[in-house]
Amino acid sequence: MNKKKNGFPSLVNLFIEKSPPFTQVPIFFVEVFMKFSFILFPLFLLISCNLDSVDIPSEKSTITLATWNVQTFFDAETSGTEYSDFIKNPDWTRDTYQTRLDRLCGAISNLNADVYVFQEIENSNVIIDISNKLQTNAWNSKQQWTYSCFAKKEGTSIGIAVLSKYPLENLKTHSLQIETQNEAQPDSRLLIEVQIVAKEKTITLFANHWKSKSGGEVETEIWRDWQELQLAQQISTFSKDKNVVICGDFNRSAEDFICSFSGNYKDENTILRGISNDCKSICNTEVYSPWFTKTGTFAEDGGSYYFNEKWERIDNIFCFGNIKISGFSPKATEPWATSEGIPKKYITYTGNGYSDHLPVMCNLVF
Repeated sequence: MNKKKNGFPSLVNLFIEKSPPFTQVPIFFVEVFMKFSFILFPLFLLISCNLDSVDIPSEKSTITLATWNVQTFFDAETSGTEYSDFIKNPDWTRDTYQTRLDRLCGAISNLNADVYVFQEIENSNVIIDISNKLQTNAWNSKQQWTYSCFAKKEGTSIGIAVLSKYPLENLKTHSLQIETQNEAQPDSRLLIEVQIVAKEKTITLFANHWKSKSGGEVETEIWRDWQELQLAQQISTFSKDKNVVICGDFNRSAEDFICSFSGNYKDENTILRGISNDCKSICNTEVYSPWFTKTGTFAEDGGSYYFNEKWERIDNIFCFGNIKISGFSPKATEPWATSEGIPKKYITYTGNGYSDHLPVMCNLVF
């Protein structure tokens, strides 16, 4: 399966801004505001370690990862950046927020992934509330998510959060500033880069939420192309012996990337189009997508997002380097999905439902 896409955006004036390396300090909560804001915090225990000194065991290790767009998960406080259906809704109260919070935490405990990547979280308070709610199971050592980070551009509505049973270190955020288009750049969400320190090894995680198709799929594709370039450029700085995982809501189905299949599982099957760091040459990055079989057919029926009676596979997990993916599947089970496996969209005015996306989950073998 090969899908030919339009040509690259102009390589001129691609500006990628990166936060300086984050220094951990022994406090429960840290928030930094620059051009954008981010936090990195352990909720009960903070452990610092020097990654350069870790001995890498030869044995393979496995952890589980889930990515889930939880659909406009706003807290109970009005800041003015919320979507209109929340601001105008008199029934959106602290009680309805707590009910929705309980519902989500029940799903998190049910899935029991080691690491969660959430899209459409309003702010750091939400991820703190989720973490605190989950600590009611603190007696269960297998259900203690004590590390979190969150990032979004200041003044925007929603961001990305990571919730983990394992330490998170060296948070970086990458943003786009495009000045060559004929139209104003829409708000583009930050690309999060963070390291997961698990079982004496390090995984670099890139968490994404690309531009939606609101305004037209064709008309907005240029902005997802820019985000693809940004992501590919960052991944290209890693050598093949590293463990790199890329996940999130890409608002682009797996089959709409450039795909190539050789029939060998070990071969990457998806190409992320990028440019070199000096912006002078094309630098494509090959990654592996578990949405496909060896021959290019879909490994899973259905998808992760159901819109206009059609499945889309826009929630993706890719791997690069030494890490592998197994056990991949969208989790189309009740209570967050119907008996037919369709996600139960959250309805603001009734307070019913979970999200219009399914959680997507896999094992990371490294």
